[in-house]
Amino acid sequence: MYQQALGVFAAQFCLVGLLGLQSQHIRDGKKLHAAITSALLGVAGWTITGVVSSAYTQGMLSVVFFAFLIAGPIAISLSIYAHEHFHKEKK
Repeated sequence: MYQQALGVFAAQFCLVGLLGLQSQHIRDGKKLHAAITSALLGVAGWTITGVVSSAYTQGMLSVVFFAFLIAGPIAISLSIYAHEHFHKEKK
């Protein structure tokens, strides 16, 4: 169960983190970055579909469900921080 929860957490974390970065790349007009992130989103989406579907039987209020739930807020916060850190404008 905990191994499954870790897999679900990792898959959701990657997907939401990439979605956050994708949004910022599009906003900033970074075409190449957005294209690369889009390809990575395809891989992440394909992966998370399989991972979550195999864990779905655990149901809501399970460890797996909460792993899925907490991955998103952590990932989006980290993606915002990472984007700000790595794309600082030179002053």
